[in-house]
Amino acid sequence: MQTLFFKNCVKGLLAAMLTSLCLIFLFGWISNSMEDPSRLLGLFGRSALYISAFIGGFVSARANMEKGLVSGLATGGIFMLVVIMLSLFLRDGSSPMGFITWVMFLFVALIGGVGGYFGVPSTKKRKKKNKKKR
Repeated sequence: MQTLFFKNCVKGLLAAMLTSLCLIFLFGWISNSMEDPSRLLGLFGRSALYISAFIGGFVSARANMEKGLVSGLATGGIFMLVVIMLSLFLRDGSSPMGFITWVMFLFVALIGGVGGYFGVPSTKKRKKKNKKKR
């Protein structure tokens, strides 16, 4: 049971990473066509991060079919750790990671939990599916 939970969290993590990559390319293409691309880069980056965490939690919970909040938080937490590790390796060291950055990373994990909450089918849907099978 726990290995299946972990596998589904990894599926959610892969979905989050793929979504993040696609959104970054899309936002990069949009900002390239703008007159002043640096104006919205922060908004685009945060939007890609939050949307990716939501989709990762959603996919993980949809695969688990239960405990959506837990699987979404786990997926969001793992996604947050991957982003932290990447940001530690890719930054130039000129600016330290401040309190607001850590709060933002915690917010990413919480958004993954919200995605997980919405990813589990409601009991009404499950009851309809069970009636159709009979």
